[in-house]
Amino acid sequence: MLYEFSISLKYLLPRVRYLSVSVISFISILVIALVVWLTIVFFSATEGLEGKWTEKLITMTAPIRVIPTENYYSSYYYLIDTVSQKSNFTLKGLSDKVKNPITDPYDPETDPALEGDFPRPIRDKNCKIIDLAKVAMRSITQVKDVHVSIFDTAFVTTKIKIERSLPDRPSEVSQRMISQPSYLVAFDPTKPNFETVLMAPTPLDLQNIKDKALLIHKGDSAWILPRQGQSYGVILPRAFRDAGVIAGDSGTFSYFFFSPVALSEQQLPFFVAGFYDPGIIPTGGKIILVPQELVSLIGEASHGETSLLPTGFNVSIANFKDAASVKAQIEENLNRAQITPYFRVETYDQYDFTKDIFQQLKSEKNLFSLISIILVIVACSNIISMLIILVHDKSREIAILRALGASKKSIGFIFGFSGFVMGALGSLLGAIAAAITVKNLAALLGFLGKLQGFEVLNAAFYGETMPDQMSHYALWLVIVATALISTVAGSVAAWQAARQNTSDALRSE
Repeated sequence: MLYEFSISLKYLLPRVRYLSVSVISFISILVIALVVWLTIVFFSATEGLEGKWTEKLITMTAPIRVIPTENYYSSYYYLIDTVSQKSNFTLKGLSDKVKNPITDPYDPETDPALEGDFPRPIRDKNCKIIDLAKVAMRSITQVKDVHVSIFDTAFVTTKIKIERSLPDRPSEVSQRMISQPSYLVAFDPTKPNFETVLMAPTPLDLQNIKDKALLIHKGDSAWILPRQGQSYGVILPRAFRDAGVIAGDSGTFSYFFFSPVALSEQQLPFFVAGFYDPGIIPTGGKIILVPQELVSLIGEASHGETSLLPTGFNVSIANFKDAASVKAQIEENLNRAQITPYFRVETYDQYDFTKDIFQQLKSEKNLFSLISIILVIVACSNIISMLIILVHDKSREIAILRALGASKKSIGFIFGFSGFVMGALGSLLGAIAAAITVKNLAALLGFLGKLQGFEVLNAAFYGETMPDQMSHYALWLVIVATALISTVAGSVAAWQAARQNTSDALRSE
């Protein structure tokens, strides 16, 4: 076998006498290296960006959500609060349901009689009414190593007053008002990776805010969202900073209060304690992070239809890649508790506001994988041409080897191994070039941005930093594909060399 190796390496060394073969060999290796470089760089960039988007998404929400279904909102358990004095004749959110020690607040002695088409309560085998929210919470927490929190949402109109001194006339102040509909979401101070989406304060933020303690900051074990008197500290999305808002600016949340007499507008003051980057969440520019008590206060006061606003259980896990297996465990527990029709379990790539994006990314990944394999096939086809020419040029040497006792298998191995070596060399050069490119991707894109006069990748979508880690998926894809296809390409020439007639080759010389 060592002899076959030595013959293969001898044929692969470039020689002036066989210039055409050497040129074709060089071009084949160069094209393979180019395809490998392009594939690895593309997948490294897209996987890195997808990972950053996913981290931001699950930091803002969670890798897994358990959402009430239409069956929940049309159940006795949910609707009974509207006819119960103990519930103030008001629909209750999940957080209130979980905290309430009473499963059925209805009292037939004091509450209005139920209509004939009112839903019937759901009972267990002991004829006790099932507390859907508490049973769902228990089913989730039975899974090992999960953290569960309830997310509620309140709808408000956000109004922020911006006052700035004019640069050319410091004694004069310009004023303008920003007003937009917004969703208030409770900020979870225990989020371990919140710093990945929190935007660092700018010099303008530090200059405008009176006390740095009024900025969101991390305490001993959790993030602290400050409060000053009756004014709440809140975290605004990046869109507000882009519109000119800075830390320390104040505003109000406006919502409507349903009183027994009339519909009146209420306002709650707040100040800006920080900004966060929502990434690619379509509604991210309207989501404001506030203390839980503020969401509950507005939700209870507005007495709105809670099913119209997002709510559910956020399920956090150590590694978001385990989301599918944890989801299966939760679904099994819900099924065992016989409440599957009332809750659905979703992973981060199935959320209504993200599934289209993740499906598109998956489709693009599959499409480019197919394109990469096709390009590798085209690149390796040059190997066939080179080796066939080599077989023709070496026909006399092949005949001599056969006359000296070399088997067809040995002759075939010589040329098959030559094809493999060319593919491996092209893959190695391409992988080295890709590693250098990925490590310096930010600088390369910055240079291209200067040439064209604007950013190549918009930071609002792709973030301030670019990925610098190679894609293991792409690396294995091109290495395996190139090794197999180049070996097959070499086998074509190997088959031709092995079937060559020894006497005819010698006579032709």
